[in-house]
Amino acid sequence: MTNLLPTPHLTILTSNIISLAAEEVNIEIDKHDILLLKTGKAKHRHKANLSYIIGRISGDFIKTLIHKTCRQAKVLYEKFLIQAVKHKIPIRPNRIVPRIFKMKKVDKFFKNIRTHI
Repeated sequence: MTNLLPTPHLTILTSNIISLAAEEVNIEIDKHDILLLKTGKAKHRHKANLSYIIGRISGDFIKTLIHKTCRQAKVLYEKFLIQAVKHKIPIRPNRIVPRIFKMKKVDKFFKNIRTHI
């Protein structure tokens, strides 16, 4: 079996698959959000979590390519879509998150010390 090295073609293929998967997940999330917003159970709209999708596709992409039948690959993709819909993130309009920082006096001047969130 040959090694799949990161080539530009493979990168373009994975980025296209990621964008298609994110679009499908967003469609499913919109279907659920309409019902939840009408009943008042949801406060915000949601969208797909791209970092989750990128991590799952880059990890499981080779597995789906190895399967000999399209049916097995399709089942894996459907399971992935169901899991991606569960890992949605809310869209909070007009949210302002202040930057967290500490000041330390060095000589005469204050210096910003970066802190981990």
